[in-house]
Amino acid sequence: MENYKIFGFATTKYEISEVTYDYTDDYDDLYLSAVTILPMELFPYPLTVTLALQDCLKNIEKHDADMVKYVRKMIESYEDQSFWDKLAFDALENEGFDLKQFMRLALSEIELRITKQIDPASLN
Repeated sequence: MENYKIFGFATTKYEISEVTYDYTDDYDDLYLSAVTILPMELFPYPLTVTLALQDCLKNIEKHDADMVKYVRKMIESYEDQSFWDKLAFDALENEGFDLKQFMRLALSEIELRITKQIDPASLN
């Protein structure tokens, strides 16, 4: 038997404690990860959500097209270097760009289903 809750980041109060970014093992795509702290009744542990950069930009564009233009412009300015998109995010972070807000907007389009396995014997 399963017990589950479905929630959307857009309608849930949560915190982002950390944002990181790095490549996959094959170095093809940059991924961004946010460590989220959800309300205790939803999930009592920190939850890490990881999205590909292109998915982040697609989600954010629905809410803040100017932010996406700015990030894309920064990325394009590093295209002649190795690991250009990571270098762009390093520069964004160094200039004080709010990565937590970036991820908050990226997550706002996501719904999760949190499932808890229930032992049927515990119901007696």
